[in-house]
Amino acid sequence: DRQLANKAISVQDKKERRRAEAVKSESYTLLHPHLATLNASMLHPNLVRAVSNGTAAAIRDTVREVSASRTGSLYTLTMFRPHICQQLIEEIQHAQSSGLSLTRPNSMNNYGLILHEIGLAQLLEGLMQEYIVPVARVLFPQWGGGSLDSLHAFTIQYSANEDRDLGRHLDEADVTVNICLGTIFTGAHLFFQGENITIAHEPGTAVLHLGQHWHGAYRLQSGNRFNLIGWCRSSTFRSGGAEIFMARCPNERYPTLPPTISQGPDLRFDMRDYEL
Repeated sequence: DRQLANKAISVQDKKERRRAEAVKSESYTLLHPHLATLNASMLHPNLVRAVSNGTAAAIRDTVREVSASRTGSLYTLTMFRPHICQQLIEEIQHAQSSGLSLTRPNSMNNYGLILHEIGLAQLLEGLMQEYIVPVARVLFPQWGGGSLDSLHAFTIQYSANEDRDLGRHLDEADVTVNICLGTIFTGAHLFFQGENITIAHEPGTAVLHLGQHWHGAYRLQSGNRFNLIGWCRSSTFRSGGAEIFMARCPNERYPTLPPTISQGPDLRFDMRDYEL
């Protein structure tokens, strides 16, 4: 069966990629060694209390619903404490100046890095399993939010001399977590297809949305912006009938939609390159 064969190749590719990332991470020495593993003290206490409480009501009291529509709900959530955001930026800059050959984070962004390559795998995997899954279970139950088990975590950077905006696109994810780390900047608001709002980035705050909700970033006006992105996927959800249909009929996956912005064309990426 071709589908099973392709799945086997995908699993093997994933293993090879993870091995390559592990080899690179072994060649890198963290500037801030405590970032290697997750500690609740890194996170905003409201998030820690809500997840510890474990009820849907506690989770919903912690997040802010920015928009709810047929296209998909949008939420913001204070995630990291300020000093952790600063240390993550310092770690990114340290890795970029270390001489280590770093992989481009995806086919859309030119600047940034894959966090598994610099020894932060346990930090991000822990964040997904211990905090993002409990939150996503409540916010995105019909999209595999409670069974997220695969993560592609990376950073992106915007500045006057680097990427400055990002056209409308979809993520190769079921649930996307977009955490602003800083620093000082203006512009670069997020926009979403079908929504009459934009979302301003705030350091330490995460935007949670469906990966298949068309979105992008307006032009950076000044300063430097660092964001940590988590593309979270559920193998259970993706084995469902609807997802199998979409995999077999890729033309249905990317319908023709009326443009909502004029800053550039829609972006595509080869999903085979970033199969998780």
